[in-house]
Amino acid sequence: MTSPNQQFSGPGFVAVLFDIPFPVSIPNGAYIVYDPRKDVACIQVTLREGSKAFFRNRPIVGPTSLESLKAAASELERPRQEHSHLVTSSLTNGEQKATLNIHSGSDGGYSECKYYSEVCVTFLTDDIAGSDTFARACEILNPFLDKYRLLNEDYRIAHISAERNFYFATCHTSPLATTEIGLQPRQLFNLLGQTSRTFHHIVGFGASYVLRANRALRRNL
Repeated sequence: MTSPNQQFSGPGFVAVLFDIPFPVSIPNGAYIVYDPRKDVACIQVTLREGSKAFFRNRPIVGPTSLESLKAAASELERPRQEHSHLVTSSLTNGEQKATLNIHSGSDGGYSECKYYSEVCVTFLTDDIAGSDTFARACEILNPFLDKYRLLNEDYRIAHISAERNFYFATCHTSPLATTEIGLQPRQLFNLLGQTSRTFHHIVGFGASYVLRANRALRRNL
């Protein structure tokens, strides 16, 4: 339930939380950065470990061309024995770590260990209900990634956009209080670091999702 004084428009903070498919290997924490529109913003980076998976004949939920492609390829199929293999890697301290599962059957594939970074970009906006939320986050994050790539000579670091290196983002909002209207961006961020603040995190009640459209697949088919 929402209270009558809750608002989901007007000036305030927006926090955009999403994953990028490469590791930004700096200490986990929050970093104050430049925002071309409001002078100052905050980027929080957290290094995490997940997995990247591929399976030959397991369709995604919904209509796909899987069955027609399987029928077209049926004459060329050869038998595949069902086996599973585990590949480990040795860490510098001598420990073994599982980094790859390989499955050889007809529905087989692989699951590969993958480091990635969880990123939260927090910025100020004149309207927390604006439609350019993810574009704003990219305007702030990409110069930060550029500096990291140059300083560390890390070729894996790329620009984030709505068409690549991104699938899903969650947006939380926090409208400014009456006493905060008129304060400068740096003053507001100082308050953000000194006091606890409520961000609306329920979708439809101040929070929202951003999904990437798979344009690259449509171009290739």
